[in-house]
Amino acid sequence: MLDMNDFIYTAPPTKLFFGESKQDEFLNEIKLTGGKVLLVMGGGSFQKNGYYDELIKAFDEQKIEYIDFKGVTAPLLSKVREGAALCRAEKIGCVIGIGGGTCMDMAKAIAFAALQEEDVLDFLTWKLSSEDRPWLPIGEIVTYPSSGSEMDGSAQIDDDETHAHMGLSGIYPTFAWLNPQYVASVPKEILVYGTMTSVAQISTGYLSMESSDVAESVSAAMIKSLLGNLESCVEQTNQQEAHKNLMLASALNSTGIFGFGKGYDWTLIPLEGLMQTYYGIGYRVTTVAQSRSCSNAAISWRTSAARRFRFSPWPNMVITFAT
Repeated sequence: MLDMNDFIYTAPPTKLFFGESKQDEFLNEIKLTGGKVLLVMGGGSFQKNGYYDELIKAFDEQKIEYIDFKGVTAPLLSKVREGAALCRAEKIGCVIGIGGGTCMDMAKAIAFAALQEEDVLDFLTWKLSSEDRPWLPIGEIVTYPSSGSEMDGSAQIDDDETHAHMGLSGIYPTFAWLNPQYVASVPKEILVYGTMTSVAQISTGYLSMESSDVAESVSAAMIKSLLGNLESCVEQTNQQEAHKNLMLASALNSTGIFGFGKGYDWTLIPLEGLMQTYYGIGYRVTTVAQSRSCSNAAISWRTSAARRFRFSPWPNMVITFAT
């Protein structure tokens, strides 16, 4: 067991709007950016459920000009380039990602690429640094709990041609809106995988080699909250409050608070990347499918956290504390 590390913590700069009633404040934040808005959306469920029409009605009432950038179902380099070109041509003033991690990451990458003279690929492959580079204001509208992309500065992008997994860092959203009402229409399978992705990501810090009572206690409490509220949703009890708790916990999972004085064990990430590349399985599914084995392996020899807390989220989502 290693002692707690010295560390520097920088809080995410993202302004978070939480709750259905915060729509007007969120729209006011968009208006402050000036110019048109690019709406980055995925497979269409947001539209099918009627939420898109409600949002556009509010945009029209607030006289916010917008352009749709639909069909973003994977974080592809070609779509980043296409979106960035559209931003330049239309003089876009703000990029809004609507959906889960894919659309939110794409919004970050597009907003960044739009203001660079160089090809965004050079930044994704670390040939050039994104540090001190400008980007358009970024807003995120979260439709279900998952990876917490709305509060972190990373964007994972795939090269359509080489299938390489690449990323940007330090590109934080300017503001984000979490409306738990949207979760009600999310299929149960997506909700389960999204929530368990949050559990898996928190576990990477919780089960690292270093010891930090603060980080481990906060992680344990958050995992317990995620699993308990997910169980309520699966059993269809007290869903409204459960949706709120899941949305908030998911947003917090990428803020770095679970790694105070600890490192993160990212063994899961390259394994997940291999599954995406060779089998075409998405991030959430591969992360959840592999995290049980990774966690069990870590628990077997990383005793700092495991001695005080044991959790068995697979398959029955039950938490037990060691006595």
